[in-house]
Formats: sequence, structure tokens, C-alpha cells
Amino acid sequence: MDSLSDPGRLFEDDRVDWRDRGHAVDAEAFDAVRERVDSHAVVGVTDATGRVLCRHDESHGWTLPAATVPDDGDWAATARRDLGASLDATLALSFPKRVRHVAITVDDSTDARRADAYDVVFPARLTDDVQVDDDDALAWFDAVPPDQDGALADDLRLFLN
Repeated sequence: MDSLSDPGRLFEDDRVDWRDRGHAVDAEAFDAVRERVDSHAVVGVTDATGRVLCRHDESHGWTLPAATVPDDGDWAATARRDLGASLDATLALSFPKRVRHVAITVDDSTDARRADAYDVVFPARLTDDVQVDDDDALAWFDAVPPDQDGALADDLRLFLN
């Protein structure tokens, strides 16, 4: 996939597992909550044996590699650029398998503020070898890593045999 600047256009695409979640907050808390919620480009890379590449981050443990997409950014471009650079490899992206959408609203019907965040999960192929032996933050897994659950574990299962 070359470009994806509007994940919302995938809402009715049958090829995408679309997951919606709403989050209503107090009017006073809206701006602070919005600042803490980011959109992400997520990649699922598997090797010839069916293992999936994971990255360890301090807040979520072992997950699929992900990069924060800036406001008005492009999810595909962010994945190729930021994740390609961090993996020291070139990524070829396929059509997204999943979109997790979070709509943040104010719990007051007179306040129409809304913010949307999207995590887009792309299957990806590496055009270069990734060296994980010397990197404590990267590893191949043949099952969902221990202590991982919920939406992040569901994303991993998309790529495990």
C-alpha cells in the first residue's frame, strides 16, 4: 500500500477488521485526554517459519512494531519511514488487516468536541534481513508473548499460524 491518509475510508471495506471504541470524558478533561491518545501505524512481519517480529516497549511489553502517526500524517508513509528506520530495513506494506478506532467525545450533549485516533495494522514484508540477536528490544515469537492480552494480543494473532 502506497498511501493511507484517511483510515476512516476503510470503515466499510470487508477486507478490514474494523474495531470501534468510544470514550466519553468530562469537558474539562477533554483536551488533556486528547493529548495522551495517539494514532499508530502497526506492522506485522513474519519469517519463513511463521514467527512474528515483536518489539519490546516499556509501557506495553512485547507487541507488533508500531510508530506514532502525526496529526494529518499518512499511516503507510509513517510505517515505511519510521518503522523501516528503526528496524534498519525496507518495508513493503500490504493492505491493512485491522483498524482500531477510538472516538473521544465529551459526555455533555451540548459540547460537540470529538477526537479520533486510529491504529492501523499492516501486513509487511522486509526486503532486508533484520538483526535481532544484538537487540534486546526485538525478538521473533511463535506464540503470543507471555503477559500480553487484549487488543495488542489480538493484533499478534492476526499473523501467527
